[in-house]
Amino acid sequence: MPITPNQLAAVSGTLSQAAFAGKSFDRFLFVSEDIVSQPAAPKPTDYYTLADVSIVFGSLSEEYKAALVWFSNPKVQSTGKPFSIYTYDTVAQPNVVAALNTLWANYTSAYFGGLSMNIINTLNVADITALLTWTLTVRPFIFGVNYSGADAVDPALLTDLRSQADPLQLQTTCFSYHTTNEYSYIAGFAYMACVDLTGKDTSYTLHWKTLYGVAALDLSNADNAALKAKGYTFYAYMDTLPMCFHSFTGDKSYLDEIHQSDWLNSKIQENLINLGRRFPKIAQTEDGMTSARNEVIKALELGVYNGTIGRGLQSQVNLGRYSVGDIMTDGYEVISTPVRLQTAADRQARKATLIQFATTLSGAVHVFTAEGVYVR
Repeated sequence: MPITPNQLAAVSGTLSQAAFAGKSFDRFLFVSEDIVSQPAAPKPTDYYTLADVSIVFGSLSEEYKAALVWFSNPKVQSTGKPFSIYTYDTVAQPNVVAALNTLWANYTSAYFGGLSMNIINTLNVADITALLTWTLTVRPFIFGVNYSGADAVDPALLTDLRSQADPLQLQTTCFSYHTTNEYSYIAGFAYMACVDLTGKDTSYTLHWKTLYGVAALDLSNADNAALKAKGYTFYAYMDTLPMCFHSFTGDKSYLDEIHQSDWLNSKIQENLINLGRRFPKIAQTEDGMTSARNEVIKALELGVYNGTIGRGLQSQVNLGRYSVGDIMTDGYEVISTPVRLQTAADRQARKATLIQFATTLSGAVHVFTAEGVYVR
């Protein structure tokens, strides 16, 4: 495994806990046990069409079922977003977390991921807990899992998978609900993978959206209330219109905000690394730190441009020009520790001074309310 970018530019934030420079935000990783069709290898194999998956695994396989959801999105097909498949020997390596650690020692590129139901169906409660905990502590990718039990729509029951996992507060796991499609979460991931966050006003929410490769469910208002309260994302009819409802992760964060925050952190990391490579050196002076700070600003300006960041109320931290309760007019603030305050040890280690930033995310409307009086 190569040296990771975090060794040279460590970037983190409250939503996105680690930067993902080098991540492919446009690919899905499917973990499979079918070593007969695709022999186990250190890294996954990329597939760019459903037909290619069918040739290798067959049209009745779990790999095909999952790939069908991914490739049903027309933008996935037109832009060539890869469906990556990693296979491992469940007999030789029955512990799924150990198998994933082996994978992650050689491959860290995919941003979205999920497991074959053939693997999930062999796991007991302790195995599933260990798997979900691994996704949170390692943060390898945004992990998806579907649940189909009727207890999910019963507010009085907490036996469903999402409720059982609630104490873990899984910020990087998306729990989808669908009664017939065990890979329904992939439809949302496919939409996210096709968003071009370098464009003007391309920031998004999954809520409201039309998805592909998954049938809309016919649910009631009570079902919606129960699923929302528990934290499921699902695809259902709103009247006669099919749409995605909510976009939760396992700690009730919003999946789209996690994705866009991760992407921005990666742009910051990418900018800082490119700065170091672009010039003969970045001096450990105020001018040098200013150039580094400007690279962070460039990334956050891109967040303003695409609509992820917007003018708003600073409600959490006092930083630079802004205190809690102030309106951040630019949508962000960036400061760095003065060079004169840097420790001798950090200067000897040739570290830059700490750069800190705060932003106000633009959010997204999921519910409208309008009231009026009509007067004759």
